Amino acid sequence: MDAADKAISRYLDDMALKILMVEPGDLSVVGEILEILEQMLASATVAALPTLQPMIRVFKEVLEKIIMAELADSAENFERLGEAVSVMQETTRLGNEAGPSLFTRFLAAVQATGFVAAATPAPAAPE
Repeated sequence: MDAADKAISRYLDDMALKILMVEPGDLSVVGEILEILEQMLASATVAALPTLQPMIRVFKEVLEKIIMAELADSAENFERLGEAVSVMQETTRLGNEAGPSLFTRFLAAVQATGFVAAATPAPAAPE
């Protein structure tokens, strides 16, 4: 794992910790997670991972909907988001070998929060 991959792994580890610790109503932690997602989206490493990038975009949208009270700010939803972060961590470990089944598992976790995307971005096919 090179330095860029390690940085992405650190971001995801930080997100996982924050998701475990967040309490319903603690939108400041949700804001911190959004900042991490923004940093990840700005990373060239994430841009090179065709499965991870759409996961990050969807995860960000879910958090924004929680902030806007369009999705429940509940312990159950944060638990589901924790599952989604675990899938994102696995995707990072596998890199370009991550297949569509991981994206499907990720989507199942975020959709369990009540999230429905108008058009869910599918991961690009590996080159």
